Amino acid sequence: MNSNTVCIGVTDSTGELGRALFKNWSHANQNVEFVSFKGDIKNQSDVTDWLCYIPTLNGLLHFVVMVPTSGVDKDPLKAFRVNTLGTLNLLETCRLNFTKKKQFVTETSPLSPVSTYGVTKA
Repeated sequence: MNSNTVCIGVTDSTGELGRALFKNWSHANQNVEFVSFKGDIKNQSDVTDWLCYIPTLNGLLHFVVMVPTSGVDKDPLKAFRVNTLGTLNLLETCRLNFTKKKQFVTETSPLSPVSTYGVTKA
């Protein structure tokens, strides 16, 4: 990786959104390197090991999600662990290990989920 390369960590790079990102963004910008997460998002040490392995992390794209909604409805506890605790694991690792620059993306729309899946993502 050269000094002009932007390094972005990506969770679930093999999912629909991750594949589309790699296909479109990689061709458009030669100075971006994506580092895929290969562990268990529910496991804090997997998340920490991955993020701390990336030498110069410039950004993080979090796409891990338990879908379809029928699977979420069948096992809401697993959905909570993947969708909610997985996100918390990423945030906590970033909070503890990356103190330089932070730019949070926020949402101001009111939360009113209508499904178990929506609750785990809200």
